[in-house]
Amino acid sequence: MDTLVTSVLEFARQLGIETCLEFKSELLIPEQKVRALCSENKCGNYRNHYMCPPYVGSLGEIKTRLKK
Repeated sequence: MDTLVTSVLEFARQLGIETCLEFKSELLIPEQKVRALCSENKCGNYRNHYMCPPYVGSLGEIKTRLKK
């Protein structure tokens, strides 16, 4: 296991996360229907959190980043 993975796993444990798994980013498929749920702002973070739309970029930008 490389040091980055070890660091991420240790950080997850410190946060109280019991399960943290490495996976291939190809499994993540950005979808407009999820973006539509975000715009309903049910969690209260739309436009307030850097990991939420619109700050995460367009679906195309997200797909490009996931390919890296």
